Amino acid sequence: MPNFQDIAPKLERLSSDHENLEAHRLLSREEFLADPDIQAATCYLFLTAIQECIDVGAELIAILGLRKPVDNADVFVVLGEGNILPPDFVARLKGMVGFRNTLTHRYRQVDMGQVYDNLQNHNEDFLRFMNFVIVFIEREETHP
Repeated sequence: MPNFQDIAPKLERLSSDHENLEAHRLLSREEFLADPDIQAATCYLFLTAIQECIDVGAELIAILGLRKPVDNADVFVVLGEGNILPPDFVARLKGMVGFRNTLTHRYRQVDMGQVYDNLQNHNEDFLRFMNFVIVFIEREETHP
């Protein structure tokens, strides 16, 4: 039976990032755009949360012996091929990798309005990802 124990701490960090992002999500657009410290914290939390999703996915792929992804976005494609994630959700997660790349490589040019929109429209994607992973692991552990 596969050993999934190394995934738990990653999911805990992802859950923590999600909760912190959720606190920022409650701000109005005006409050968010007026506070550069909140903007910077939100960008960092997005970076770490998206990276945790990538890391969890890569760990699952290694444990299960699925095909090696060609890049970070492909991690989610491979999870879809392994029936861990549904196809419509794979596309959303691939978009998150693009957003992560924007934050990483063009931080000073990032549109904070877009960051706020992502905060409003995509924060629940982290919970959804965690739920798919947890359901898959529980299914594997009870029916190997």
